[in-house]
Amino acid sequence: MAVDFLSDDNLDMVIQNGDFAVGESEVTEAKVILLSVPGSFLHHPFVGVNIRQWVGAPISPKERANMMREIKVQMAADGKQNIKFSGTGDNFSLLL
Repeated sequence: MAVDFLSDDNLDMVIQNGDFAVGESEVTEAKVILLSVPGSFLHHPFVGVNIRQWVGAPISPKERANMMREIKVQMAADGKQNIKFSGTGDNFSLLL
């Protein structure tokens, strides 16, 4: 279980009692990796899946396989080893 600063659904920091809230952050970490574009982090330029490029776009089975591979590679690089996908076709969920 990863513990770090908490953020809300918009990735804004959560403040509690005048200080940053701290708690389980694995889902937030995964969300940041999925949404980030490679090159977004100066010291880690290869981090990011840029999932927005696939949202709502037609996707071939080959592109889908590439996307799932990229997600697994990025999550593994962050220490998330047991990544599973649920669903079929264009609708699927990432299970941490």
